[in-house]
Amino acid sequence: MEDDEIRKKIKKVKKFLDENFCKCPPIYKIAYMFDYDLRTLQNTFKLVYGCTIKEYIDKKRFEKLIELLKDPSNEKKSAFFFAVELGYKNESGLYNLVKRMTNMTFLKFRESVHDYSFTLL
Repeated sequence: MEDDEIRKKIKKVKKFLDENFCKCPPIYKIAYMFDYDLRTLQNTFKLVYGCTIKEYIDKKRFEKLIELLKDPSNEKKSAFFFAVELGYKNESGLYNLVKRMTNMTFLKFRESVHDYSFTLL
């Protein structure tokens, strides 16, 4: 496969992730959907975009979380609400995401999101 074809194919994977990051199937299923070997998909994605698929999905979910937290209508919503909106089954996925990205607890991050007093790791 030529570089141009590889880039077009991996671009389709990225587009799929952009549209489905909150309800994303496991990476092995994505590989199957786009006719990739799992390892080839992971290596190609990292080569082209500079991060793993998991890191990319986490980044997209984290950006969505910030958007949701900044919305005044979500001020009184529970952590479970945000977890489900981001595609997690329960709060633990949300808590782990925030901890990985900021080294803060969800509650501390939620308080700081309006004034950007957090630092991404």
